Order: sequence, then C-alpha cells, then structure tokens
Amino acid sequence: MIDAFRSWRCGACVGDLTIGWRHSPPGDGFLGLGPLDGVPVFVGRGLRGVLSEAGPSLVRNRLPWSSGLAIELERPELWLDFLERPSDWSWHRQRSSESRLEPFN
Repeated sequence: MIDAFRSWRCGACVGDLTIGWRHSPPGDGFLGLGPLDGVPVFVGRGLRGVLSEAGPSLVRNRLPWSSGLAIELERPELWLDFLERPSDWSWHRQRSSESRLEPFN
C-alpha cells in the first residue's frame, strides 16, 4: 500500500511517499495500481495518476540505518510537480492518527 505525506515549511513544499503492508486490500480511499515487481499495490486514490505516469518501482532502501523498501520513480519530476498542486491533495488524510496501515505479523 502506497500513501503520501505533504507539508509546507518556510514557503517550500516537502513530500514523501510511504509504503505500508496489509494482510488484505485496503478499503475506501485506495485504488489498485497493479503489481510492482510482482507485489500487488494499492495507492491512495489521488496518487494513481501521478504514479502511473512517473514509473514507480520498489527498491531496497539505500539509507544505511534502514533495511526496508523504497519507491524509485523513473520520472521524479512528475512527483515534484504533483506536490505543488493543492487541488490534487483533497483525498489525503488530515491527521497522522488516521493511519491506514496495519501491523504485519
């Protein structure tokens, strides 16, 4: 499951894609993107268009303190353009307490 975060700080927009794991497909607010590297993927409904065009793939996180997965985009400039379009963010969750992730046991 791929979701996103965006915040305005000091006149600049900062955003990130997040990956979460679920036992079953997420409910309302998420759409299927299709498999990435053989993994079925669902994305926040506002992300499907930009991710389809940007060419996402799953890669091992390259940060030395993290052992998880990351999302790599063939066309990252589309993500940067997307971050600056406020109307495209009407779907995102308003508070972090509304997490849509489930612990994976």
